[in-house]
Amino acid sequence: MPRLRLLLLGLAVAFPALAGEAGYLTREVELKAAPSQSAGVVSRLAKHTKVEVLVEQRAWAQVKSGETTGWMLSFYVMKGEPAPSVSWGRRLSSAWSLGTDRKVNTSATIGVRGLDEEELKSAQFNETELKRLEGLALAAPEGERFAGQGSLVPQRLEYLPAPAAPDAPAFQQ
Repeated sequence: MPRLRLLLLGLAVAFPALAGEAGYLTREVELKAAPSQSAGVVSRLAKHTKVEVLVEQRAWAQVKSGETTGWMLSFYVMKGEPAPSVSWGRRLSSAWSLGTDRKVNTSATIGVRGLDEEELKSAQFNETELKRLEGLALAAPEGERFAGQGSLVPQRLEYLPAPAAPDAPAFQQ
């Protein structure tokens, strides 16, 4: 039974998060034979190359471009289609108004793909999914044995201190 749980956990991690999703590269990349920096290079792809994301596994994405398939860091894949090119006149206009009328909310994080604001607003509790995830849990001894096989060692982390009570109400816009 423990092996079945490990197998199910492995399959859950290995299944694609966004199988077959279109994307493009934000820089030139080396495609690797496996999801590892030490893996052999399969091919090089140029910046803006369109790809199909086959599998996402931790910080890695398996992509396909034409007949070439390989692994790369998923941070360098932008999902969807590239933005249309902007004319020089439009670029100059944007540079001229820089800091006066632009409102940009941009952030980037390596290794974490979160939910956007609309997804958070529409999120709903799913008891079936919660039970499915709980079914993937391992008992502590099984987890320790699994961690030991990967040469992982326990680390003790202290809790963060409780936040101080604010003296005055926070500024509201």
